[in-house]
Amino acid sequence: MAGPALSSAWRSVNSAVLVTVRHPYSRQLLGHEVFVPQAPADQNAWEQALAEAIALKGWPQVVVGREASDATLERAGTGEGGLRLWQPRFAGLLVELEALGEGGEWKPQRLGDYLENTDEMPVGASHDSFQAKVSQKAYHEGSALIYINYNPGELVFRLDPDAKNKGYRVADCFRETSDTYISVNAGSDVEVTSVSADAVTWAKGRKSTAFRLMMDVPDTNRGSAALTIGHIGYLDDSALWQGVVEVKFTPPKALPAYKPSSALCEDYGNTMASEVFDASGQSETGVDPRTGLFHAHYPIATLQGLAGRGPVCELTLHYSALRGNEAGLGDGWAWRFASLDTRDRRLVMENGATVVFTDDEWEELGKGTRLSKHGCFIRSDKDWSQFTLDLPSGRQEILGKPSAAGSDEQEHNDAFRQEIIRLLEAIKKNSTPQFPTKPEGVTQWALAIICPSGYSGAAALDYAAALKAWGEKTKELDERIAYYKRPFAQLLPHTITSPYGETLTLSWQR
Repeated sequence: MAGPALSSAWRSVNSAVLVTVRHPYSRQLLGHEVFVPQAPADQNAWEQALAEAIALKGWPQVVVGREASDATLERAGTGEGGLRLWQPRFAGLLVELEALGEGGEWKPQRLGDYLENTDEMPVGASHDSFQAKVSQKAYHEGSALIYINYNPGELVFRLDPDAKNKGYRVADCFRETSDTYISVNAGSDVEVTSVSADAVTWAKGRKSTAFRLMMDVPDTNRGSAALTIGHIGYLDDSALWQGVVEVKFTPPKALPAYKPSSALCEDYGNTMASEVFDASGQSETGVDPRTGLFHAHYPIATLQGLAGRGPVCELTLHYSALRGNEAGLGDGWAWRFASLDTRDRRLVMENGATVVFTDDEWEELGKGTRLSKHGCFIRSDKDWSQFTLDLPSGRQEILGKPSAAGSDEQEHNDAFRQEIIRLLEAIKKNSTPQFPTKPEGVTQWALAIICPSGYSGAAALDYAAALKAWGEKTKELDERIAYYKRPFAQLLPHTITSPYGETLTLSWQR
């Protein structure tokens, strides 16, 4: 809500101004400021100096700003309207400006005499005993340690505007419970009554209490120098923002630079085409009631050049909680382009449909055979490095390896893959049956003594049967070893041709 305009107190460049803030019902004087100008050049400079003096008081709910064309507060700071005082709609404070005459005539003693004749003097120093104390010792990273003294009214932490503009926010504030502070907090009844993104409030109570103020720090500010994160002030029916204490904060250390292992959203989590779980469709965002999974679809743009004759290219970001990729877009996010994983032998269409090729189908593709899958004709070159998809709409997509400058074919996490192969082969080797060169049990020993050749023949038969059974049981193990030994490549669209024969060329870097 709009308050008095600063120009209402203007008389001359030397005009002093008394600014008062009062209780809305009792009209108790809660705060005041006497502005004495320091020879400003003109009225604009005088108003700007008065605005800065009021802002330095830091009174809650009182803002100085310019008036926008629609008679509201101009928040962007670029307006040219007149400066005036503002406060939230239901704040209810009585804020007044009073011209005092020539500034040189107003001394602190004269102000005291003036206020004693017109009002009660605002209480200031007596509230210092209620103020908070901020520890300057090293503390938990991303936190500040605050001691709240005996508090008969209300203490409020307010985030500094500069810190707020830098992205700092209050994460939480709670009583410190570590062993070091148990004795400090014993018997205290001071409690946090509210926490918001830019403020913390403590209710009245007795005995000093230690609290941990936790801040949410933007990554860009980590590792920077200590700063004033905010202030704590005292409030009650007769005081507004008294005993103000500065809260210094040291941002946590900078995080190591993040280097995505893949810019192509390759699924190293082996989540097996999480698109198959997206039963809600390709354009809906929310939780699917049938699976309980959240999916998001965020359209960026639709590209179709060449006067509408080019292929349609949907630039849409898709999210699935089951997609375990380590990509530059972030875990779970991927573009919805057609892609083919040569190790899994799995093709994911642009619309999310999935095709998994059998061993026989894969061999046929390597021979140049054209297969029909999901209404789409698919063919490949002999080394499976390029696939051509002919869709029912007449659209054609050619998938190949990323080949932009700087690309390579080195598989990420290859050391992990090699370790899996080593472990599987060790399991297979250690589980191989051994030939029974030494008899076991009374029966075998008797047979070996009476008829050594008979024992050897029986042992050979038993070993052959055991080896056959072992081979059948390790078939799946062999398949897994062969799977991890397959070369990996993710093939992506290099050219997309529309039914009109117009082509879009894409370049990918891996």
